[in-house]
Amino acid sequence: MRAHWKKGLAALLAALLLLAALPLGALAASAGETGCSLQRTVEQLGGGAAGQSQAATFLAAANASADGSLYSQLTPRQQACYDALEAIPIDQILTAAEKDGYRQVGVRIPELYGLTLTGEADGSGFTPDSASAAKEREIYTDLCAAIEALRYDRPDILWMSDMLYGYRWRRQSAGQVKTENMVFAFKLVYGGQEKAMWQQSLAAAENLAAQVDPEADLYTQVKTAHDLLAQGNTYAGEFPDDKGESLSHMAYSALLFDDGYDPVCDGYAKAFQMVCQELDIPCVLASSQTHMWNNVKMDDGEWYNLDLTWDDSGEEVSYSYFLIGSQTVVDGEVFSQQADHREKNPFQQTENLNSVTLRFPTKNTVAYQYLGEPYPPMTFPDVKPKEWYFGEVEAAAELGLFQGEDGLFQPNRDITRAEFCKVAAISQGADLSLYEGETEFADVDPGQWYAPYVAWAADSGVMNGDGNGAFRPNDPISREEMCQVFRNLLGEDLPQVPEQEPFPDDSTISDWAREAVYLCKALNLVRGNPDGSFGPADFTQRCQAAAVFVRFHNLDAA
Repeated sequence: MRAHWKKGLAALLAALLLLAALPLGALAASAGETGCSLQRTVEQLGGGAAGQSQAATFLAAANASADGSLYSQLTPRQQACYDALEAIPIDQILTAAEKDGYRQVGVRIPELYGLTLTGEADGSGFTPDSASAAKEREIYTDLCAAIEALRYDRPDILWMSDMLYGYRWRRQSAGQVKTENMVFAFKLVYGGQEKAMWQQSLAAAENLAAQVDPEADLYTQVKTAHDLLAQGNTYAGEFPDDKGESLSHMAYSALLFDDGYDPVCDGYAKAFQMVCQELDIPCVLASSQTHMWNNVKMDDGEWYNLDLTWDDSGEEVSYSYFLIGSQTVVDGEVFSQQADHREKNPFQQTENLNSVTLRFPTKNTVAYQYLGEPYPPMTFPDVKPKEWYFGEVEAAAELGLFQGEDGLFQPNRDITRAEFCKVAAISQGADLSLYEGETEFADVDPGQWYAPYVAWAADSGVMNGDGNGAFRPNDPISREEMCQVFRNLLGEDLPQVPEQEPFPDDSTISDWAREAVYLCKALNLVRGNPDGSFGPADFTQRCQAAAVFVRFHNLDAA
């Protein structure tokens, strides 16, 4: 996880974010005077109907990172707010000035500092006019998004359940103010014991993680953590006092077995996430309108659901909700269609904020299959063992034929002619120093990274232009063009090709490519589509190119 403490929810209480403006401090009418405008956010699940429909469930955000954090889904400005909030030491909060029951901490966030707002400023506060209302709304939205994301990414933080957030401003002139520090204000519901309780929960999570065999496979580690927490806890049927009710939603109640406080679902889920974070196991919180559980990323590269609360509902520890898929049938119903398991956007939308869509990881549709041993290690997180091309992409990476981009392979992206040139040159051990600064194609700039590869391919007769002086380096390469490249790489000493059954779409293969296509088929370099067709004009995906290059390499090795 990005946010690690070493560097909610299922309460079923009917409450949403409370975002009525709460101005603090009187504002003088003279220039240079300051004021503060805050709004409130409470960490609670609302009661009532379950969350989103099945169609809106299990869709990870496009920009989400491999660890599943909500931080990765925020805009840069929201991330700046998140970073500033996360960096506030608990000691500073404990000693901050208290106003109306909240400890106020001001932080300077460059992205939000010095923004000009127009409107009415007087002794009762600041009200933006129509020209600045949207800008102020964006400020509040970014601050709230940061709070919501941090609550999910950092389950150890137990002083963020009731907060005010907003900005300080300084009057510049009549009808104009500028923003200064952003303000986060915390209600210390545990009477100033937050730091001690936080340290105790961290120590407890570390102690539980120490009971997990670090040499065991990932499945066994996750199961051990699951069992330790289930055996040490009982679901809170009633609360001894208001503190117990509040703590039931915190990891503290599930991590400290002898504290006299029992957890509800969010207490279980947050505690499990903290233990997994100690073990460096990707694990996040997921929630519906009424419930919270965990998503865990396993060694097959897939995310799975784990609901410790429901596995601890009887006298014996259950595994009915242990590493199951979104479409796993449990208790007679598909998991993702159960009312308590329909995921809901964790950003609590109100009319006072802009819309922010935060999503949980996309889960596998089926339950995790335990092999009794670890899955093969993955070079690229987007190339998983279950895919047909897994072994060949791994082999292509080991041969140095392909590298990823930002850690990803992008297996289904079409490979360009320039990229294909590069892989062909690497496979042949080409001396590119002989081709620096050379080009014979009008659309190949000598300064481009691919220019030496294209020059080598043209000089070697491996790839040619389109006959009009262009190479089309950024165009995808078609499947029949790919076959022609491999025919050229084989040179003149071609093997004898036996008579073969033609592809069903043989008539669509270009005349110039037919010999190359069937040569590649005979050598088992290409195998056609599942329906038996070849698709000569279809573009070649990176996974397909990797597979064919590895097969071509194995021809020489045989």
